[in-house]
Amino acid sequence: MTASISNRIYTLIMNEKLSLFNLNVFVKIFCISIFFGHLLSYFKSATDLLAIYPGKLIPPNFDFWTVITYSFIEHHIWMVACNVVVIVMYGKVVEPLWGFVEMIRFYAIVSTSVAVLTTCFYLLQYLFTQDVHLLFDTSVYGMSGYAAGLTVVLKQTMGDQILLSTPLMKIRNRHIPLLAAFIMMLATIVHLILSPQLTLFLFGLFISWIYLRFYQRHKDGTKGDSAEGFSFASFFPDPVSLYVGILSNTIFAVLVKLHLCTNTQRKFEFKAPVVHMNLTGADIHDAERRRQLALKALNERLNKVNALPWPSMEEGTDDGNNATSFKPIDPSPTTLPSSSSSSSSVIKLTGDAVINIQDQQINKSSPIS
Repeated sequence: MTASISNRIYTLIMNEKLSLFNLNVFVKIFCISIFFGHLLSYFKSATDLLAIYPGKLIPPNFDFWTVITYSFIEHHIWMVACNVVVIVMYGKVVEPLWGFVEMIRFYAIVSTSVAVLTTCFYLLQYLFTQDVHLLFDTSVYGMSGYAAGLTVVLKQTMGDQILLSTPLMKIRNRHIPLLAAFIMMLATIVHLILSPQLTLFLFGLFISWIYLRFYQRHKDGTKGDSAEGFSFASFFPDPVSLYVGILSNTIFAVLVKLHLCTNTQRKFEFKAPVVHMNLTGADIHDAERRRQLALKALNERLNKVNALPWPSMEEGTDDGNNATSFKPIDPSPTTLPSSSSSSSSVIKLTGDAVINIQDQQINKSSPIS
């Protein structure tokens, strides 16, 4: 028993190693860059050169390259491990659904936007506090923004399954982004991470949702994901989502009237008969994602079944007395026995079986007078 369990564990570990080696070049380069950036973070001169300082990103310094390099710098080894897990999950979960190019585009948009917004946030703080340390002593680095994007992608692609049931509420997949933000806040309070990483994470949630909701292009030419389950209010628990939905819908309606956003309409055509329908908020991408995930799970199960040895088609002794054989399919139509016959009738079925049914005489009684 112990040997069998150990063999299964060894097989699982070896399969996981092989799966890690099967990651694409983008994921491998990212993982190596994260480790290399961690080594460089021990040198202050390298951190000053590669991390974002809000006062240096604007003229006259204008260290624009830090918008690209800041995400690879990380001081804490446990954060390095978290970043590697995030990148591997992108390669395992996101790339099969989106493709290599879309995954790179998502990283570029989220990482760049989060860096700019975080810089503007600290510049705004400086305008109110006149604290120079916010400009030249606050270093912004790490992949917290991109990790936040992963939580949003998981909410979009995975179903609304229950992860944990508590007396107060049921934690579902749609609560992952908000739960991760709460954990980041606690880590900031106990000084496990710095406040710029929390700022990166919160902006990463917002930017990722905006891109996936309104701007991501799909293969059928449509943009965004207008599913009700991916609305901004769906990120919050049920008691709060109602009020958040009223506020977010009001803001969205104002932006539509100002022509800053467009109200998405899906058009479906039916050729027989021809019917044109414009449905606001309807989306077929959620069903397509679920179909792809179901096909992936089915393929994995089929691969496991194909790996098993097939049973013998014939069993029994060599003389064939007890042999089990399969008869060819009889294409003849099915014949049913007569209801008035008392003899043994044979029903021919399209298949491999012949069923003998002993008919019983049906006695028809006369109506009661």
